[in-house]
Amino acid sequence: MDYLQELLAMVQQLISGVNVVVTEANQQATDGFMVSERWGVRNTTINWSTHVCPSLERFANPTPERPARRPAGGSPG
Repeated sequence: MDYLQELLAMVQQLISGVNVVVTEANQQATDGFMVSERWGVRNTTINWSTHVCPSLERFANPTPERPARRPAGGSPG
């Protein structure tokens, strides 16, 4: 249980720290300069805010009512 509490604290710190960097990048409009020959403009701040951050927030704040992933009867299947 200690491991999970430490992991949760690290995830929350990651979210807070990256949000600061993303806010600064948006203010400075630097995302357009991150271009890859293979992938084009990276849209790093958009990827963070639409995909990564919501996933980490769901991990950090799980819904207690979330249904169990096991079939009825308690056996893992």
